[in-house]
This record gives sequence, structure tokens and C-alpha cells, in this order.
Amino acid sequence: MKNQILAIGAFAALVLAGCNTGNKATGFTLTGEALPAELNGTYAYLLEPGTREAGDSVQIMDGAFTYTIANPDSSTYRFLKLGKGSVRFLPENGTVKVVVDEENGFKIVPADSLGLNAKMIAYNAEVQSALAPIQEAYRQKYADYNAKKEAGFASEEERLALESEIDSIGRAYDAMNNEIANRVYEANKDNVLGALAFADLSFQNDSDFIVKYDASTDVVKKDKRLSRRYNGIKTSMLTQAGAKYVDFNIDNGQGQVSKLSDYLTDNRYLLVDFWASWCGPCRAAMPHLAAINKEHAKTIRVLSIGVWEESIKDNETAKQELNMTWETAFDKASVGTEAYGVQGIPTLLLIAPDGTIALRTHSADDLNAKIKELNL
Repeated sequence: MKNQILAIGAFAALVLAGCNTGNKATGFTLTGEALPAELNGTYAYLLEPGTREAGDSVQIMDGAFTYTIANPDSSTYRFLKLGKGSVRFLPENGTVKVVVDEENGFKIVPADSLGLNAKMIAYNAEVQSALAPIQEAYRQKYADYNAKKEAGFASEEERLALESEIDSIGRAYDAMNNEIANRVYEANKDNVLGALAFADLSFQNDSDFIVKYDASTDVVKKDKRLSRRYNGIKTSMLTQAGAKYVDFNIDNGQGQVSKLSDYLTDNRYLLVDFWASWCGPCRAAMPHLAAINKEHAKTIRVLSIGVWEESIKDNETAKQELNMTWETAFDKASVGTEAYGVQGIPTLLLIAPDGTIALRTHSADDLNAKIKELNL
């Protein structure tokens, strides 16, 4: 079964629709009411999907704000960042209110019960209701597994049976999620709700995602998250084992720039580790990298490249904590992950001296097996 907010200025435009046709409401109004006192004087930031930068802002005064768009683009969605919380909404003709939600921080209340925002709320509620019991079953079974693992499994058969049950619950989760998401997607292919539902779909492999994305509508393809995933997968497919490595600049943002090719100069294999300080699996892989750096120093050069970080300081602090004594670099703009279509970290690349990618994986076990196979 990743938010730095950049305020780019005060509220840019408080505008109302210039004309109306009959009684049909035009223009989008987002209001906040009875917001926490600690937010007074701060700004609510509007974020575009797929970016950490604010596209606009509005100041909160006396627990309230009003933000208006004359011609809302209902083909995409937005996030509103309030203090440490955020809420998603769809810009459509009409009014949407932001209020405090005791359970989740904030929620939206649309005036139009038949509009896209109302449909989004109903969709989210249906998913939550359907998946809650499956999530609880997974939690209980996983707790049972961990307890028996700590005590010692009665037999290998018991371990395998529990793992099979956990996998079965996971498949049930994906099946239920996909049933609801696909139904909502099919009914809303030409609006932003369809794109949101598409993004919720689970795929068995990247090829399945590519096929469905290729057959999707323009609204889906306009979604920045989905297009980034699509382009990333395509790039990833071009940088698998057997392909030539892709060179790129590694700029730490503080005046130090190198190239990946700078590390392929001494006839050793180059092990590239894309990682981040906040990534648990990345941290867990460090002892494996340390062992490789120590035991295979004559045949393998290890390079850990920090990506997807808030700041170089976070990366440097983590390096000290993890006692990373091998070569490291910091890629401030995460150019490397774009060059290789990295979808998740850690991603490990083993590059031969001739520049051929010998292995691309997330698994330390795969890496150890390939090192053994190559007799490094």
C-alpha cells in the first residue's frame, strides 16, 4: 500500500466577473471564515499543482479572507496553504468557503451542491469509507507479523502464510481504490476531477500507466504531476541496464559545479546513489554503500548525490549523522533525477568504465548480486 512556500508578493488581484449572463453565476470566489486567530496578519498562498511556488496570495484579517477570480480555469486544481495546513479546491464558477476541520485542519464547503468541488468531496469521502476497513485489516495483520517476527516465527510456512495474507490485503486495497477511481475518471474525463481520479489509480507496472495515459484526455495530460510522471517513465526506459549513461551537471547552488563524467575517469565502475536526507530507505541503504566502498574500493567508486532537498544544509547534516565517508555531491536543482527519470529514491546506478549502465535498481540485494556476477 515532498513544502517550501515562496511568497511572490501580496494579493495580486481581487476582481469580480465583469459581466453576467442572466442569473448564471460567473467568476470564482474563495472565502475563509472563522479561521484560527494565529493566522491573522499572515498570508494564504495559492499553489499551482506540481510546484512549491505560490502563484498568488491573500492576507488573512480578523479570521477571514476573500479571493476572487473572474475567469476560473476549471481544467486544473489549486492548493491553498494556510499556516502549516493546506486544502485542495477546484476553481469553478461559484463560491467555495474554507473553514476549520477538527480532524484534518481545514476543509472546503462549496455553495453549489452539484459542482465539481462537491463531487470531489463526495469522491474523497467514498474512497475513505471504502478503504478504511481494508487499511485497518492491513494494520492489524502487519502488527501480527511484526510481533511473530520479533518472537520468532513458528515455521517458515507461518512466515510465508502471513506475508501472503498481507499481500492479499494490499491487492484488495488497490482493487477497491481502482474500482472507485476508475469509475470517477470515466465519468469526468473532460474535467479536472477526472484528472484527480486518474492520479489516484494504481498500476501494476509503468507500462500500464503509459498505455492508459496515452489514451487519456487533454485534461489529464495537462496535469503537471501526471505529465511529469509520464515523461519520467519514458526517460527511465531509456536509461535502463544496457543503455549508455547520461551525463549532467551537478550544481550545488553555491558555486561548485561538476559533471557526472568527472567521476568516470579511473577505469572503475561508478556506483551512483540518488538519495535525500528525509528518505528512510535511503538512510537504510547507507551501511550497504559503506561496505561496498570499503570492500570493493579497487573496482567500484561510490558517489552519493543528494537530490529533492529543501537545502544543502539538510543534506550536509545527514551526511555527518550517517558517517558517509565516500564521495558525495549535492544536486540543488535535482537535474540528475530528471536526466534519469527517477520516480523514487534511493535509485542506484552501476555504470561500467565504458559508460554502459550495468544495473539500475532500488534494491541493495540486486546491487550485491550484480557485483558478485561481475566479480568486482
